Amino acid sequence: MGRAVVSLDFELAGVLDLTEVGADVWTKHPDTTPILAGFAIDHDPPRVIGFDLLDPDLVDQSRPEAVAAANHSLDLLLAVSKGAEFHAWNAAFEWAVWNNICVPRFGWPALPIERFFCTMAAAACAGLPMSLDDASRAVGSPHVKDKAGYALMKRMARPRRFDTNHDPVWWHREDPVKLKQLIAYNIADVEAERDVHLRIPRMPPREREIWLVDQHMNQRGLPVDRQLLTALHAITLQELLRLNAEIRRITNGEVNGATQNVKLLEWARTRGYPYQSLAKDTLTDFIGSPKFYYLDQDAQDVLLLRSEASKTSTAKLVAINEYSQDDDRARNLVQYGGAVRTLRWAGRGPQIQNFPRPVVKHVDKAIEQILKGMDADSLRLLFGRPLDVVSSCLRGVFKAPEGFKFVVCDYHAIEAIVLAWLAEFEPLLDVFRRHEDVYTFTAASIGSTNRQLGKVLRLACGYGMGPGKFWETAEKAGVHLTLQGARDAVNAFRLANRPIVSLWYALETLAKQAITRPGETFYLRKLSFRMGDPKGRLAGALLMELPSGRRLVYRNARVEDGRIIYWGVNQYTRQWCELDTYGGKLVENATQAVARDLLADAMVQLDRLGVSLLTTVHDEIVAMVENDDAFALFNVMKAAMSTPPAWGAGLPLSCAGGIVERYGKL
Repeated sequence: MGRAVVSLDFELAGVLDLTEVGADVWTKHPDTTPILAGFAIDHDPPRVIGFDLLDPDLVDQSRPEAVAAANHSLDLLLAVSKGAEFHAWNAAFEWAVWNNICVPRFGWPALPIERFFCTMAAAACAGLPMSLDDASRAVGSPHVKDKAGYALMKRMARPRRFDTNHDPVWWHREDPVKLKQLIAYNIADVEAERDVHLRIPRMPPREREIWLVDQHMNQRGLPVDRQLLTALHAITLQELLRLNAEIRRITNGEVNGATQNVKLLEWARTRGYPYQSLAKDTLTDFIGSPKFYYLDQDAQDVLLLRSEASKTSTAKLVAINEYSQDDDRARNLVQYGGAVRTLRWAGRGPQIQNFPRPVVKHVDKAIEQILKGMDADSLRLLFGRPLDVVSSCLRGVFKAPEGFKFVVCDYHAIEAIVLAWLAEFEPLLDVFRRHEDVYTFTAASIGSTNRQLGKVLRLACGYGMGPGKFWETAEKAGVHLTLQGARDAVNAFRLANRPIVSLWYALETLAKQAITRPGETFYLRKLSFRMGDPKGRLAGALLMELPSGRRLVYRNARVEDGRIIYWGVNQYTRQWCELDTYGGKLVENATQAVARDLLADAMVQLDRLGVSLLTTVHDEIVAMVENDDAFALFNVMKAAMSTPPAWGAGLPLSCAGGIVERYGKL
């Protein structure tokens, strides 16, 4: 027999907001209080340990319920001693609870992350949503969350009240009825996780290793310069006070500040603002349009002030602070498989993946002056608008400790290279092999010398974007075209990139053939399509096999009215629903998934060499090493990322980067 499988789910309460501080900070906070540990060993019925029943200061240990809790915990720890593996939905959280709470408070043995298996990550590999409730419904499990139980859990996770000493008073210690309901909810979660685990394929060994690399990386975290973080926050608050005062002055007190959305919108609409929203994108587009200049000067000034005050810098500074408050390390900044299907990493917490690009020159000098105490007014004179300076310095908040350096490597044009490779478009691959500028090449291929036009075409049109959307995209990138000019550019691009265009149509045809002819496999160069085994755990799913051997999964696929329909997570609403796809989208999925596999392979290779990986941002890897070893590590990282794996023969990979004290755009 193999090792026992323990399905595990904790219920806890705390004074902090878990979503704002992350699991590491939350589970280490002294006021975070464990309530229940629900578990099931193999196929046995779930059992629940009430943590209060293990505490002799709270409960008489001779009481029957205390004896039962002690026996349950002994059974759980016996399974640990026999090498059981632990399965949980978002297992990183259960691992953090076990090691940060159960070990120091109850004397449980510390467990390495290698003992934990994440059903959520396995579900993502199987094309399922990363919500336990949605995944349960998607696989037809009878164990789904009830909304009332979920609401109860959320309520009981926060204090009922605070006593006269400002200490939290917990729901589970004052309301036995609610505690009983929470126990039922905990048991249901254990059953749901176990049932999903039994209904989906195991995580492939290669993905299991990638997940473990991700866990080690997230547990290390990025070191934070607390002094700079505090200074940037102070400058931000100082500048927001000034902006709000200006808004009050111009509006004669009708609007007190940038955050008074309703009043500000009403004020702006009486002066000709045409929209019903002051959302950042809406306002930015309007300010960049000719219509903006039809407004009077006061309205223009107020909307500009509002746009300036709506920068994301403030929220990101707060998030970095919250995530690093324990020991100046921001952990769990990226999520394995956060982009469902392609399994690309997604940002969490401060969302380092979407930090704004620096708009201020000499960021290092600005940081130097800020650390010397320069205020917002002085920054404005030397470097420009203070909030632009803060935004440009955000990445610099992550700083290597004394005696260490960050080593950063980023793939060059990885998606464009992978797309050309999948399409076997040799003339384009030769451009990369000769290290020529691909955007100049793209512009020249349509008879233009406008490199920026070539850049927008190459980045936007590889997956079938039409003329109308391209015209909008080009406008935002500063390339001004007529609608006819956009149509001509798109048509010229497609003529010059026929292998890529052919790939769109070929993949759509093969996918439809695979759906309508189950049992057969359809190949095209480096990709193949087939339907899942009708008796297996991927029955009804369209499978696209990548060069790495990994499969992209399109659940419950069918062809209807000439369209490919499947079930997946809507990237905008995040809801599990019916979607449709087409050739260009299939090519995009394949390209991004292959690019992700290349990045993941390099990360695994570096991890095996003992490199301390800290995070990944898009197509970039960030590691840390002692000063004397930085140059050697840089060469190792470049070699790992520039040398394609066996399955990627012919890929002209290259990367760039540097050795830095502070993280930043290189």
